[in-house]
Amino acid sequence: MSTTEVAELEAGTTALVPAAPGAVEAHEAHDHPGPRQYVMIAVVLVIITALEVGVSYLNRDTVGPNWIMFLLFSMALVKFYLVVSWYMHLKMDKPILRRFFIVGLIGAPVLYAVIVMALNAWPSDHNTIPELTPAPSAEAPVAEGDAPTDAPDDSVPTDDTAAEATP
Repeated sequence: MSTTEVAELEAGTTALVPAAPGAVEAHEAHDHPGPRQYVMIAVVLVIITALEVGVSYLNRDTVGPNWIMFLLFSMALVKFYLVVSWYMHLKMDKPILRRFFIVGLIGAPVLYAVIVMALNAWPSDHNTIPELTPAPSAEAPVAEGDAPTDAPDDSVPTDDTAAEATP
């Protein structure tokens, strides 16, 4: 800096001075992706989404529901990483911002699980298979040769017969 520039700064005059060539740090010039990279990431996201739709139509008997869930969850994680790192610019941001994001990403589910456990919202038998019992039928089963009748059963006392039986 020349002495006149120093004097202007000390006097409090502010003027925009262009940066000298090479003064810009090297990483600032190439950090952000160009439009072509954004389009390529978008194409990859569309392909993964199409794969997710295809996996959701797989036959559960052929592949198994656990594998389908694993595949869908894995593809969702890949898409999440691509969106966060490229479109939210975490790939190019300062490491401290990435750390804050990761702490929140891990901390939120942990906090949720602690609260759910504290409130006893998870049932204790969540890993057991309940016994399946047939639902009781509304009508008694009819034996062979018996015709169903609409007549009342004489063995069960009605209000009229109960009143007559009392002295």
